[in-house]
Amino acid sequence: MITQDSLEILGIPSWLYSNAQEIEKENEVEQQQKEYSLLIVEKENKNSFLVEGESRKLLLKMLTAIHLNENEVECISVVNEDDFKKQQENFIAKNYLLMGDFQPIDNTFITNHPSEVLQNPEFKRDVWEVLKKIKNA
Repeated sequence: MITQDSLEILGIPSWLYSNAQEIEKENEVEQQQKEYSLLIVEKENKNSFLVEGESRKLLLKMLTAIHLNENEVECISVVNEDDFKKQQENFIAKNYLLMGDFQPIDNTFITNHPSEVLQNPEFKRDVWEVLKKIKNA
């Protein structure tokens, strides 16, 4: 905690410091209050849908098919389930779509990563069934 004496020594008016703290708190609250229809989670993947590429294009098509746009979803990449549980605290989402090798968690949906679907088109049907469940959730 910064004391009044420290601020005076540094030549920083105390009102400036308290205003900066208030703005920082407001920004944190705004970020925490954003609610998403869907949080999409992938395990770290060299073909991540977080960067431009075929996996991202396919993911966007999949979302469009269930009438979701990029503003309604948030996409993150995690190392493992424990990392996901830690990250999950930073988001409010109606549903969670875990793409890749995950263990089931309440109100989550698990399906293949878009890069897997691109390599194995036979996965499309299973992915579509999961997407329909999300749409109706």
